Amino acid sequence: METTKRQISIKTKNDWEEYVMRIRTKSFITSILGVSGLALLAAGPASADNFPSKPIQYVLHSSAGGGTDTMARLLAPIVSKYLGQKVVVRNMKGGGGAKQMTHITRGAKPDGYTIGSTTGSLIGRMNTVLKGQFAIKDFTWVTGMLTDPFLFAVPADSPAKDLKGLVKMIKSNPGKYKIASFSVGGAQWIAWNIFAGGAGLKTTDAVWIPYGNVGKAAVATVGGHADITVNFVGKTLQHVRGGKLRYIALMAPQRSEAIPDVPTINEAGYPKIDSSFVQFRGIVAPLKTPADRVNKINAAFIKAMKTERIKKWLKRGGKSSMNFGPKKFTKFIKHVNKVTAHYVKDLDKKKKK
Repeated sequence: METTKRQISIKTKNDWEEYVMRIRTKSFITSILGVSGLALLAAGPASADNFPSKPIQYVLHSSAGGGTDTMARLLAPIVSKYLGQKVVVRNMKGGGGAKQMTHITRGAKPDGYTIGSTTGSLIGRMNTVLKGQFAIKDFTWVTGMLTDPFLFAVPADSPAKDLKGLVKMIKSNPGKYKIASFSVGGAQWIAWNIFAGGAGLKTTDAVWIPYGNVGKAAVATVGGHADITVNFVGKTLQHVRGGKLRYIALMAPQRSEAIPDVPTINEAGYPKIDSSFVQFRGIVAPLKTPADRVNKINAAFIKAMKTERIKKWLKRGGKSSMNFGPKKFTKFIKHVNKVTAHYVKDLDKKKKK
């Protein structure tokens, strides 16, 4: 008697027992593989349990040395520790944020391995020069990390001694004075125009000079290439302490602990101007990035923001932590977008008059 595809010869009782054992073993292995296969199918794509399994790219819209870059490089090693994988910072400056946003919305996979910086400046650009190319619906909003109030500073030898003096100086020589800051349409540009409109200045009364980041704008003002900078505490304080720049006013609802002697624009003579428009910084990801991965990335950034090193950095720079997760950050972004669109529309009306 001969049987099986392998032509096993069965002549004795031992031969028969060996044959049965092989059949049973084969069936057992097949059943195990079948169950494993079903389990894998049920699990679907890789879950957050093994995410991340490779480095994460943290893509910035600004050049090295700016506020966004400084924050990212402080946070990256801390976040890497919490995620168990390296977070690699990449500067992708270009088009006032267009290059970075294009990469996130059209180039990167929605798998959690690409995240990007976001600020109020990008919301401003989406409502001005990049309107129609990008919108807040094109992104997954991951984490809102901090707010950073705007301030106005001038060279130490500027004839403007206070905010009203600055406005008078500009009005007396329309088109002469230069403002160094970030891109046209960015949050700094909107902030200045909110103030200028309330102070009776026209958008053409001062020339806006855009730089790759606010750090460079501060240096340009120190070097005499601009007469005013719309900037932040973190990028100007060293120049003020060195006697090269002088603060005029802070655009915020209240004074900053980092520079308590600097008045708000409302205190400095313009009580009716809305001073609630502040810069923010956060994290975005490509649209449709899995929620479990978004939550894991968010949790790591929130933990990093609460470390002593980051809290000290925030305090030194006059910043305030947000610690907004995806839902709260998305709601916040919708509000900022609405406010920005309102001011942009208002500025357009004033230009036409």
